[in-house]
Amino acid sequence: MNARWLVSIAVGLLLTAGQACAADTSGGEMIKMVTQGASTDAQRAAKLVEAAARLGDDPATQEALYNKAYELGLAQVDGVESALKALEGLEAIQKIDPAQLEERRGKAYRLLYARGSAAAKAQAGAQLVDLLVAQGQTKEKAARPAEALGPYQEALSIATAIKRRDLAAQIGERIKDVNARLALEKRAKELQAALDAKPDDLHARQEYVLLCVVELDDPARAKGALNDSLEQAMQTYVPLAAQALSETAPPACLELARWYEGLALKAARNGKLNTLRRAQAYYTRALEAGTLGTVDKLKAREALEQVQARLDAAGGTAPPIDLLAMLDPAKDVVAGHWKAQGHGLSSDATPLARVMLPYQVPAEYDLHVEFTRLGGSTVCLILSHAGRQFVMETGWDAGETGFAYINGQHMNVNETSRRFPIVNGRRYSFTIQVRKTSLRIIADGRELIAWKTDYANLSPHDGWLLPDSGCLGLGVFRAPTTFHVAELIEVTGKGKKVH
Repeated sequence: MNARWLVSIAVGLLLTAGQACAADTSGGEMIKMVTQGASTDAQRAAKLVEAAARLGDDPATQEALYNKAYELGLAQVDGVESALKALEGLEAIQKIDPAQLEERRGKAYRLLYARGSAAAKAQAGAQLVDLLVAQGQTKEKAARPAEALGPYQEALSIATAIKRRDLAAQIGERIKDVNARLALEKRAKELQAALDAKPDDLHARQEYVLLCVVELDDPARAKGALNDSLEQAMQTYVPLAAQALSETAPPACLELARWYEGLALKAARNGKLNTLRRAQAYYTRALEAGTLGTVDKLKAREALEQVQARLDAAGGTAPPIDLLAMLDPAKDVVAGHWKAQGHGLSSDATPLARVMLPYQVPAEYDLHVEFTRLGGSTVCLILSHAGRQFVMETGWDAGETGFAYINGQHMNVNETSRRFPIVNGRRYSFTIQVRKTSLRIIADGRELIAWKTDYANLSPHDGWLLPDSGCLGLGVFRAPTTFHVAELIEVTGKGKKVH
């Protein structure tokens, strides 16, 4: 009697007499039946994962089996693959929250990193680095920079150990930025305390306002410290800068841009980058509004070019480009029905519904997309490299994710195919890194695919074609979906708007 036959018998018994086993809240009886004949915890974990996957109509028992498979899988290094599959199963049946999922994946990656083969150690190390960096970024976004240091420092140690110098350098810069931010926050608290003790301390008030505006890039915080003792420019421009960019009138944008340019002249590096990026955003807003006169328009364009040159000289990476904000449904919808949903964009369930993002990509870039699928199957990111279109698809019924076409093969059968189930109603984050010799997918903070390519064997998918092969796009196949974020980070070269 082979192992697969035993699994079939056990699953069949559970399906016909499931209530008897369900009374055992630990799933112990089912576990005993399924793991008969297994001699190691790794084998037991593999059998439990296989059995749980076949119990599609009994999520309670599935949960018990997957949890036990995870526990047994971590007992020895050759069971980690089953432990990770168990986590995928728990995620697919929505029996694990994101924080717990992240914690458990971290434990699995750490075991592989500590005790796996050289190849497994390198791969697990890279996945662990991605996980830790994502944790650090989450802490930073939540305005908790001190809590970001731990994940970043651990990520730096691992990246160095697996000889990923590129990652180590990037993480090292993040740590420097966090430490600099902490020092600035400490100084801001000292100045706030000085003002609380002596409100007429003009020097402390000026330093505090400039620190908030220039170094911390937080004009709303600076606004609370304004009074009549400060120079008129501060009293005028700080409240304007505290407004949302979209609410600032074009003439005011021009004035704010010039003011920020002046602040950049005396600022240190981080402050210079903050103020020049602000100036860049205000000039861009003023030009895109389309209400400037001819002379003001020419001056703004020239000033914007100069600001960009100063940013390049200061080593400032341009902020992400908001592709959704550029989209004009009347011009860019290729198929299906799409509508604005807050800042995001929602599709219907039309087969091969797609929309073009009207920005021609540079030579190398990162595309960051966040979405929630509400039903159906395929979610598609339409990509481009050197004018060659190809796609990344996810959400197939069997849980596959990958690139297509490769040597004429679809993503479920080519070498990039990976299992990553998409659960309806859950928000996902995908970053696609397009480089001259490689493609990489980071899904929910972990590396899913890293693939070397010269793009010669990639070909377009006829169903997802866009009018401009140099642009990116979003698509769905009978899968109503909300896209919350679509951002482009230019790595090498500069792209350009289509309209």
